[in-house]
Amino acid sequence: MRYFRYLPILLIILMLGYGVTAQEPLGVTVNCDNGRTITNGIPITVVQMRTGFTYTATAMGINGFDPVLAVVDASGNGLCTDDTPEVASYTASLPTTGYIAGSATNAQITFSNNSGQPFADVTIIVGGYEDQGGEFIVLLEGMALTQADNIGDPFTIQITPGMVASGVPLTVYQISVTNVFDPLIATVDSEYNFVQLDDGSYIACDDAGNPNACFGQSSDLSSSYITRSGNRQLPGGPLDAMLTFPLSPEFAGQYINFLMRSSSMETFGDYVVVFHAGIADKQPSSPPVQPPSQPTPAPLPGGGTGGTTGGTGGTGGTTGATGAVGGSVEVVDGWATLTCDDGRVFPNVTTFIIRDAAPGANFLVTALGVNGFDPYLAAMDADGTIRCVDNSAEAATYNANLPTTDVVAGSPSNAQAVMTNNLDQNSSVIFFVASANNQPGEVVIFLEGLELSPQDTNGDTVAYQISPAMSGVDFSVYQIALTNDFDPFIAVVDSEGNFVQDSNGLYFTCDNAGDRNTCWGNSADLSNSYYIARDATARLAGGPLDAMLILGTPESLIGSVVNLQMRSSNMATTGGYVVVFHFGLNPQATNTSAPATGGDGGGGDGGKGGF
Repeated sequence: MRYFRYLPILLIILMLGYGVTAQEPLGVTVNCDNGRTITNGIPITVVQMRTGFTYTATAMGINGFDPVLAVVDASGNGLCTDDTPEVASYTASLPTTGYIAGSATNAQITFSNNSGQPFADVTIIVGGYEDQGGEFIVLLEGMALTQADNIGDPFTIQITPGMVASGVPLTVYQISVTNVFDPLIATVDSEYNFVQLDDGSYIACDDAGNPNACFGQSSDLSSSYITRSGNRQLPGGPLDAMLTFPLSPEFAGQYINFLMRSSSMETFGDYVVVFHAGIADKQPSSPPVQPPSQPTPAPLPGGGTGGTTGGTGGTGGTTGATGAVGGSVEVVDGWATLTCDDGRVFPNVTTFIIRDAAPGANFLVTALGVNGFDPYLAAMDADGTIRCVDNSAEAATYNANLPTTDVVAGSPSNAQAVMTNNLDQNSSVIFFVASANNQPGEVVIFLEGLELSPQDTNGDTVAYQISPAMSGVDFSVYQIALTNDFDPFIAVVDSEGNFVQDSNGLYFTCDNAGDRNTCWGNSADLSNSYYIARDATARLAGGPLDAMLILGTPESLIGSVVNLQMRSSNMATTGGYVVVFHFGLNPQATNTSAPATGGDGGGGDGGKGGF
């Protein structure tokens, strides 16, 4: 990750009136006039808010989160509110949230700059009811860019430890109320200069979804909308802007300054600012029951004998270069380079492994591009035969709707391949994902052909390597049952099949997505999710028992292999299921770190390091 030069602006939330105190372990504390206390608050400051105008802040919880709102001015005076019946029916749909249902726990405050000064700082603080953690969006209405706003409207947000621990990236949207206004969001320093990276590019966004006009990952907002005051639906448009920032621990306590303006300051008008963020629980949830251990997975196929692959944090031995009909893969220092029979070469491809597949097992892998991304696939059978695939007519009609993607439309650039264990013993099969045109973007992968049987006492293991190209979008995995009788369960395991824990002692597991007591991190009930394969009659709907994990792509783990155990809750049910992966690919990212080194992998003669 490249570190941004965010310089804190001189804004201090004064410890007066409503008792805003210094940052607690998770966030700021606000003692409200109704006796309630927010202790995990996230402060969002509108810098130099104009007097004589009325503004409205609305907080909408995601997946059951109950937000509490406070608005505090520079003198320490303010307002607190919890549930607001007038906004219970508000809904929204944004690229980073998916559909947000209405809730009676939504909160709203209408406020003004009553400081007596023409301009004054006003801070909006969002927390969780009774220190609850979760995800939310905050909508700020009443903003307008005029010709008198020389450089635009500045905002600042303090990154709290609770935001970082939640695992939810911070995303900021600027949505125009009129068609004539062309929004632009930029990060700025304390002198309102645009922040630049070492390569000279700005951390800014003009038209979301345009990689030439937006920093990082973004999506065209034409299919998005929010609900604003008066229960009016405000659609997004192709000129609206968004910026997303994955948050790592070094961000805690820092300030990010945003400038809301128009493209080239040539258009003016009203707009709504939306912040999407998360807050961690004050107390960690109890971990689920530990599963029985499983034997060490079998080595990977390849030119060398190879060693076992490690779990999160390290890798074992390596496969050697694999020559085969249709293409070859060479692993050097842990990084796989794919060479296909059409002459294309893809360095540092993203690698997935299905471990210990039974003899004769077949798997179908389908890659869907998100917002125009063109994926490229290569599938390797157990004997090393590789098939490279670009566009597949069979996959053109595949589409999906998932919490981390929203609607993914069908496309002729989708790719599909079959993998087979064509050996007479349990063996691994592998597939590789790349960008067909060397452009960054997001991809959804469907893996079909998996089934949990009573003989699979420890579940099925699917692994992937965190490659440098996977930066920018959190890695998400879903397990969706083919029947109502099967209750999926996902766990991150080490090479011995033991559940892996985070720094708080919580297991990286998920039983029922959307249930915070049974899922690590952030997840959403999959009852409103689906994917459609081949034609409209082959629709697979998600359900309340399906599982998902959002694991991110930590820079410190680039090169590591992550083992995902696909099983059922308490191993009490069996049946077929589909595994879905959603992640980002930036083939222009360079490998600046050596791959993580594993334990006693016992690398084979055919290669060295990494796999």
